[in-house]
Amino acid sequence: MDWERQTGVRITVNGADDVAVEAAAGELRARFGNRFAVVGRRRQRSRGAVEVEAMLLVSVTASEDAGAADLLDLLYAGRAPVPAAAA
Repeated sequence: MDWERQTGVRITVNGADDVAVEAAAGELRARFGNRFAVVGRRRQRSRGAVEVEAMLLVSVTASEDAGAADLLDLLYAGRAPVPAAAA
């Protein structure tokens, strides 16, 4: 198995505040660099909210690292899930 194979993940950021949505997309771009790209913008007619659609390239290794980091954060916060056998 190729652990460094990258795959695209679709991300949608939406909200009623155009500036906040664009700022969130900008922060993702700053965090992920060239691996993050906005592919479309549209306004939802029903709510008047703006929606930014983007793609993020991730590798299996990077997603496992992110999952491990999230679990460590939960452990340190005392909110980690308890396995059913240990409960």
